[in-house]
Amino acid sequence: LARRGGGTVPIAKADANAKSVYIHRLRYDTGTRKLSIDSEWKAINADIPDDPGVKAVVDRWRDAAFTAFRADGFDPSKQVTVLPVPLDGREETTRTGSTNLTDLISSAMLEAFPHTDAAIFNSGSIRIDDQLPAAPLTQYDVLRILPYPGDIMVARVSGAMLARIISVGHDAAHTGSGAYLQAGGLGRATPDPKRSYRVVMNDFLLSGKETGLDFVGQRGPAIQIEPDLPKELRHVVIARLARGL
Repeated sequence: LARRGGGTVPIAKADANAKSVYIHRLRYDTGTRKLSIDSEWKAINADIPDDPGVKAVVDRWRDAAFTAFRADGFDPSKQVTVLPVPLDGREETTRTGSTNLTDLISSAMLEAFPHTDAAIFNSGSIRIDDQLPAAPLTQYDVLRILPYPGDIMVARVSGAMLARIISVGHDAAHTGSGAYLQAGGLGRATPDPKRSYRVVMNDFLLSGKETGLDFVGQRGPAIQIEPDLPKELRHVVIARLARGL
């Protein structure tokens, strides 16, 4: 429970993914005309029974979603692997730096296209805002991590342009937002302006639609799409996870 605006406005933040809720009880004294607010944080767990009416609605929408996922070639209930360690997909970490989850996605992108030098994607692709526990992981969990459909493809990028993309994607204006870029494959090496690189990127980033990175959508000598056939990112990540961590 935080307070903003000189300590007068309370801001209550419960956990993502319905792990907890904040319950606010307001009491207004008509005599003194004063309002009191009691806030209680409460975990959502097995101790709280499902409301039958709400559960019926949730199940209906879940079944509809699973039907759509299957039409796209996914099997939501299928176990992909058993995670030996938690995977960190929280926004506070993935939008300010790299985590074992972002590294996993980058490595999956690189493995999907042999003979590539780097993998870059926008952190906003990751939507789960949570840690996945060390436990069995299903295809549905991957869809929760990466809910947006999209392809990854290879571009031939000049060293100077690659350095610019990484620099802009890590500047203060993008840190903390979905436009913060994850980059794998280069380590701490600075791109050589005298050479070009084969870089795997997601189609959203290559479209130039990411905030402040519209120049990535421009085609010319600095960024050229290679003939490698695009691949669906979520299928790529599932295949990588199936091989184990």
